Amino acid sequence: MDWQRASRAGVEARRNPVSSAVGAGGAAGAARAGRPPVAVGVPAAVPARKPTKAKLSYKDARELAMLPDRIQALETEQAAIAERVADGSLYASALEEAKALHARLEAIDAELTLSLQRWEELEARQVQGG
Repeated sequence: MDWQRASRAGVEARRNPVSSAVGAGGAAGAARAGRPPVAVGVPAAVPARKPTKAKLSYKDARELAMLPDRIQALETEQAAIAERVADGSLYASALEEAKALHARLEAIDAELTLSLQRWEELEARQVQGG
């Protein structure tokens, strides 16, 4: 008789898992039966994946190695142009050249900013990736 009742309970559990857990006493009934309680209707927790250590690609590593020299060259060019622009006689004798130098200074500023940001980004990835 006991096996018949267990068989019916198993069939009922497959038909309606929520009501069978409640009908069998839920977690308390499962504990009395010597089984660990099972959360019904709740998906099993998926273990979180460890973030993979992203190493720098060959291209990024080469770019990182070349950035300090590139930044140094831009700063040197910027200083040379700033020195020429600081000379007041340039505006009197070569106005178009002065305008071109100012345009180049703005371009250098933009390129320098981008290069510094990229350097910081690659350095952070290199440190993070190990």
